[in-house]
This record gives sequence, structure tokens and C-alpha cells, in this order.
Amino acid sequence: MLKWLILPLVVYVGALVYMYVTQERQIFNAAAIQTPFDFSCQGCEVLRFDVAPEVTLEGKRRAHPHGPVLLYFGGNADDATRLLLHLDPALELEVVAFNYRGYVKSGGKPSQEALFADALRVYDTFTKERDVIVMGRSLGTGVATYLAANRPTQKLVLITPYDSIRSLAKASYPYFPIDWLIRHPFESTRYMSEVSAPVFLVEVEGDTVTPRSHLLALSEKIAHIALHVTLQETTHGEVLTAFHKARIMEKILTF
Repeated sequence: MLKWLILPLVVYVGALVYMYVTQERQIFNAAAIQTPFDFSCQGCEVLRFDVAPEVTLEGKRRAHPHGPVLLYFGGNADDATRLLLHLDPALELEVVAFNYRGYVKSGGKPSQEALFADALRVYDTFTKERDVIVMGRSLGTGVATYLAANRPTQKLVLITPYDSIRSLAKASYPYFPIDWLIRHPFESTRYMSEVSAPVFLVEVEGDTVTPRSHLLALSEKIAHIALHVTLQETTHGEVLTAFHKARIMEKILTF
């Protein structure tokens, strides 16, 4: 009888240990990025940016002498520089996209603290006192929101956003003490209260990765929603293709 009482406890504790140990691989899923990494990009240049001793981020920039600078932060399994394939090169827009630490050819190890610190460094180095649009997709919406809360931003664009990784984890694992386990909570709702820029929301109908309830929880903290678009007949992973086809970036630039 005793072993039948102990066995479930052992299994539960084992699951806790597994979740704690593997959370980096789940949150920062760089291993899932599809290769090849290199692609043709009209008017683009490769950027390398030292953010810490022996840690260099690699990214791409499409420079433009006019218009705002767009800083982009990708999802948890994204090569962020591929955003440039989904933006019209004719737009009066300078685009800067770096891959996170540990992603593609960027060095170092990703963490919430590192991604936040690197975002501030990228802003301070590459915006050149121009107007700035901060854009994030999925995981990157947490980074983008943090950045917009801590630096002057003209527009904040959030594609398939969430309220927090902590909240998503609690919904997926309701019987586990997530508050004790999670090391990278990405609390977008916490930072959103400090964002003064107009916010542009892009969601996917029926999104199963970041369900709509989490977007609604985030939207309650937004002071000014300038545009809210729901894309149909696409998925969380293919949203940038639909974003481009719907010419949403062009609409954002008109606000």
C-alpha cells in the first residue's frame, strides 16, 4: 500500500525537476529554427554587435535615410532577421533585427535578463535619435514591451502577444507550482503600465500557442490601442506571411 502512495509522489517530483531543468529549451527553442540561415535580402547588411565580453549578436539591417527605425524581436524559434523577407523594401523604414543570444550565429546563452539588457543596448546604439517603432512577435512581444516601457518609443507593435510566460505556463500546467519553478516570467502586463506609445495588436484567429484570453488580459493594461487586427486562415507560426499579405505594416505607418 505504501509504495502506491509513494509512487505518484515520486512521479510528481520527477516532473517538477524535469520542468525546471528543461524550461530554457522550451522558452528559448533555438534548436527548432529551420536552416539554412542565410538568405537574399535586398539592400541588407550583416550586423555584429558586442553586448558582453565574448558575446556577439548577429543580425541584419536594411538602412533607410528617412522614416523611423523599426527594431524587431522574434519568437522563441525564430531567425529574427527573416522579418526582412516579410517587409516591402520600398517602405520608408529602417529595419534592425538581431538574433537573441544562442540563436543562429549569435553567441552566449539566452535568458530574460540577457534579452532585456541586449534590447536596451540595441536601442541605444542603432536608433540614432530617430523615431522608433518597436515590434515583437510571440516571445519577442515580452522583450518589445519591456523596451517600450524603458525607452522613448513612437509605436509598439505586438504580433501574437501574451500577458506573461508565467501565465501561459500556469494555464498549461495548472497542478504545478509555476511561481516557484519559472525563471523567465516575461511579465508583459507588468511593463505595459509604463508604456505610453500607441499599441498595435495583431492576433491569429484560434491561436493555440498564445490563446486569446492571454491577449485580452494584456489588452486591459494598454492605455492606447491604435489598431487591433485579427488574421484568419493562418497560424501562429505563419503569421508573418499573413502580416505581409495584409499589408499591415503599411497601415501602421499611416497612424
